[in-house]
Amino acid sequence: MTPEFISSKYLLSLLKPLTKALKLKSGERYLELEKVNDVFGSSQELARYYVEPNCQHINPADEDEDGAINSIRESLFDYLNRFLKKTIVTKDGSNQLFILADAGMGKSSLMMIFKLMHIMSFLPQQYNCKLLKLGEMTLQDIKKIKNTSNTILLLDSLDEDPLATGTKTLRRVENILDKTKNFYRVIVTCRTQFFPETKEAEFGLKNKVTISSYTCPLVYLSIFDEGQVSEYLIRRYGNYMQRKFKVFKCKKAIRAEKSILSMGSFRFRPFLLAHIEDIFENIENNSSEYKIYEGLIKTWIKREITKLRAQGNNDIQPEDMLKICTLIAEKIYNSNERTISLDEIGKFCHKKSVIELINIPTSQIIESISKIDISSNSLMNKNSEGRYRFSHLTITEFLIVYGIKNSIISGLQRPFKISSKIKGLCESTNFNFDWHFKNAKGGYFLFNSELNDNWLNKDMKNLYLSKSEFNKEKSKYSVLKNLDMNSCTIGFSKFYDGKFIGTNMKSAAINNCEFNDCFFDDTNFSYSDIFFTTFRHCKIDKCNTTAINIMDCDFFDCTFTLNNTFQLHQCILSNVMIEDVMITTENRCDITFDSKNKKIIIKSYLNGDIIVVHELDEDEENTLKLRHKCTGNTFIEINYSKDNKSIKTL
Repeated sequence: MTPEFISSKYLLSLLKPLTKALKLKSGERYLELEKVNDVFGSSQELARYYVEPNCQHINPADEDEDGAINSIRESLFDYLNRFLKKTIVTKDGSNQLFILADAGMGKSSLMMIFKLMHIMSFLPQQYNCKLLKLGEMTLQDIKKIKNTSNTILLLDSLDEDPLATGTKTLRRVENILDKTKNFYRVIVTCRTQFFPETKEAEFGLKNKVTISSYTCPLVYLSIFDEGQVSEYLIRRYGNYMQRKFKVFKCKKAIRAEKSILSMGSFRFRPFLLAHIEDIFENIENNSSEYKIYEGLIKTWIKREITKLRAQGNNDIQPEDMLKICTLIAEKIYNSNERTISLDEIGKFCHKKSVIELINIPTSQIIESISKIDISSNSLMNKNSEGRYRFSHLTITEFLIVYGIKNSIISGLQRPFKISSKIKGLCESTNFNFDWHFKNAKGGYFLFNSELNDNWLNKDMKNLYLSKSEFNKEKSKYSVLKNLDMNSCTIGFSKFYDGKFIGTNMKSAAINNCEFNDCFFDDTNFSYSDIFFTTFRHCKIDKCNTTAINIMDCDFFDCTFTLNNTFQLHQCILSNVMIEDVMITTENRCDITFDSKNKKIIIKSYLNGDIIVVHELDEDEENTLKLRHKCTGNTFIEINYSKDNKSIKTL
């Protein structure tokens, strides 16, 4: 019988030999552990506190995290053992697994634990294991690996790979799959929100993802349940007997459990649990996600400043250290690097703008950074080459948002790449981050905006617009002419008196919006999805509506003039509220939905003669179908549902 590759039993026996190997400071095991520590952080702390997660085949983001959990979950270790043990003959992607999870959910920790079990000889002896953080040199490093047929390759953080950005993502993943198909098994981790840039959304429910000629298994890390949270807190704060029997809880664990109840789903994220003591005050005050991370960073910096004071450095203030860390985060984030040296920090600290911002000598900055306590609970670590990094990508992302909000850094000249974590942090504040961020497709990210004249001078392709408002009273221009908003995403926003003339909104996604007294002239809506949106007193004139999908929308006192019947044929309207709406088509017919007089009227477009009048009788059948021959062999067919006043034009 094949032994287990990874097991919770191994966790109990992992820490002691690992600590012994590190204390020896020599030998092959020590060198491998040092490499892991350099790139991924403290292996001892991880082995001491690690709790085995569960996994599932449904994206946890599609569930109600704070409600009942209905997904079928299983032990992640059990799932991995099945994947590692089963016989796979074809090289079609079946041996290449993707593990997806949100930020701070334990993806890198999982890869570390797997590698640590290999280093400490818990894996079956015939197999080798290589752990790499995905980056520019990854494929070259993979080429150097021998005996691939007996090697388990662990590739961490596809979402942090500088070669997997924007339109290059899919090609990068294809290259990785091509170069690793001959390994015994390959496991790749990635943030869930990053992965839909490939094809996860299309195949996620089938537990597989298809990329090029490869069809690979896919699984999500589950959020911690209450039992796993409790187990983690006991491991972290309990004494030997409490950890062994898991019955009696210490005071710190009890306080932590009470405090995190107000955190909602954030209480299930291992990264925040690891720093629970630093955010007690924030979570007990029901703070936002932004405030929780701000409290975490400021508590850490306050602790570091206290230590510097004890060493005689009394000049640097907490706000100075926070500014320095923000500038370091900017440098790391924009350079797609994970680490930075003291020399590199010194170079940008000599800039005039930085000197004016911090107002302390560069030598003191360098000295302060060099003396940071890089123990396991620090948010900044140092590898064996003396290069510094933040303990988690989330810290870098928060500092970018914090820096913009507090005018320390700016993305106006060079917008930052937005991630799902940055998006969430921005949306948990009331600050306007307009024009500081762009998405992977190069579109601006706008949230909670009052759109004004500056909007007209920007590139609107692939725009992301949310919870914003455009009002002509706040702009000298009410005409938004010839804007290219191809593939834009607009949600929870309001528009008043806007004139969208020649606007390209092809493939747009519009949801939960309001358009009031707006005029759409020659606007391209082709292949767009419009959901849960209200149009009041709007005129939609000669717009391209090819393959438009309208669902659960309301139209009040609106007029449509469509270019031709073929565009009308391809429209899909579902659960649409119709009140006093007229559709004019170039097949010489007007269709008027008169809710007041309960009539559908089709009349001649040329001379105004009424062709068909259909009275909407309360006693008639639930669904009405009207089919009228127009010019030539063209027809207009209307399905009208009396119950929800919806139409479908075919």
